[in-house]
Amino acid sequence: MPKLPPKIMNNEINKYPIFALTPEGTLEDVSSIINSTDDYNHYLAELHHFVPYTDWEMNTKNVKNIVEQKLILLPKACHQHLENSDFRMPKDEFEKVYKINPEHLLFDINRKDFQVIPAKLKKYELEYDGCFDDIDHDEVMKCLN
Repeated sequence: MPKLPPKIMNNEINKYPIFALTPEGTLEDVSSIINSTDDYNHYLAELHHFVPYTDWEMNTKNVKNIVEQKLILLPKACHQHLENSDFRMPKDEFEKVYKINPEHLLFDINRKDFQVIPAKLKKYELEYDGCFDDIDHDEVMKCLN
């Protein structure tokens, strides 16, 4: 098996277009604003690969021929609800909270259905407290140097 190159986010930022999830559930191009990991608040948001890094780099199932890679700036809780198996929300819940289909944020060739939740306590019901609901999107965008 080929060795995976190390993931260096500043290199990734220079390779791919960058979008931010808006409160309205749309993706706003912020490529001209984010030039390094210093350009966003890591306490509030995380930069996320649309196609998981490993799938993209290893060309799993020729993923590079199916979609284009991009980075998406997500609120921390949203990122957990999207990818973390302990906190993943079902598709309909995710759409209610974040106003976007999770498949527009994560291209996962291995996940057949975003409705499937691991057979564990649905922690997402307890963990999401609306903490990002009152964030002023314009103020966040001003903070992105």
